[in-house]
Amino acid sequence: MKQLIVLNLALSLAITFAGAQTAYISNKNDNNVMVVNTSENMVTATIPVGIKPSGVAVSPDGSKVFVTNSESGDVRVINTAGNIVTATIDVGDWPTGIAVSPDGSKVFVANSDSDDVSVINTADNTVAATIDVGDWPISVVVSPDGLKGYVANYISSNISVINTADNTVTTTIDVGSKLRGIAISPDGSKVFVINYDTEEVLVINASDNMVIATISIGSKPQGIAVCPDGSKVFVTNSGSDNISVINATDNTVTTTIDVGVGRLE
Repeated sequence: MKQLIVLNLALSLAITFAGAQTAYISNKNDNNVMVVNTSENMVTATIPVGIKPSGVAVSPDGSKVFVTNSESGDVRVINTAGNIVTATIDVGDWPTGIAVSPDGSKVFVANSDSDDVSVINTADNTVAATIDVGDWPISVVVSPDGLKGYVANYISSNISVINTADNTVTTTIDVGSKLRGIAISPDGSKVFVINYDTEEVLVINASDNMVIATISIGSKPQGIAVCPDGSKVFVTNSGSDNISVINATDNTVTTTIDVGVGRLE
């Protein structure tokens, strides 16, 4: 089966890895998702979804793509074989960030305006649970072992840690102001979160939930992702129109890549 990657230019950044052939990109203003062949750098399809699509996540087997539609208040499920929407799932108010569990059984949706997370059962596309978290949850990530979910809360400036077995918040990590993108290392040992106000990435030790490093990056940072081998972290900076590349071993910015003009809406 072909491998799939997901890019969400509004809130998150996913890394192209060896052998990847397809990218899915949400277009907020056009209410669609573009399918891009990464080997040829060509748009192969455009899929209409809901209003103001934002977060994008792919199932581990590559058969489905899940898209949050902020203004519609739902998640659309795309069948990647035919590039068609097969289900619409109503969630909370203004859904943004989204993540799929490693086994593909659950999808976690950060609902910014209702201050909660919807947990979707992918077997029947129903909301199995709703978890109250912090103020204005904007992004979410699931640990590689599937046992924990981490939710970045923009306004309350903290991270809600979720026990995925019983869908409860087990702890809250106070880390900084106006958090945005969040990512986790492939081994699950570190959590990386963007502090939008201070223009930094905070590195959290997942074993004790303590901040172990603070890394200065570019202006108005938005999205963050860790490469598959865990050696690098990439951060999109919408204000400085570049990407900061971080060495995950010593937590230093090794290079800055100029890209297109950023836009924050």
